[in-house]
Amino acid sequence: GPATMLGVTLDRSRSDKLSLIALEGQVVHGQSTALNVTNGWFQTNRRPALQAFEDWATAGAARTPAAATVAPPTPAVRMNLRRCIEQSP
Repeated sequence: GPATMLGVTLDRSRSDKLSLIALEGQVVHGQSTALNVTNGWFQTNRRPALQAFEDWATAGAARTPAAATVAPPTPAVRMNLRRCIEQSP
């Protein structure tokens, strides 16, 4: 289903605030494993996919772990993310 891969970075050459870097796409569920854990593959909506990922990573997302969410963030979540970024030292 729909997913957004997020990265957070602090690039002091641009600002003293955190930057949230998003890459929209979808999660394609993988095969079941003996571990019985949720797994899947993230596919970006942008093409070519390799360029989309490279752009996302070079924007600073590769400096910290990324997360995928099952649905696009709600307006309340976006507002809270913006508030956290604006209040970061």
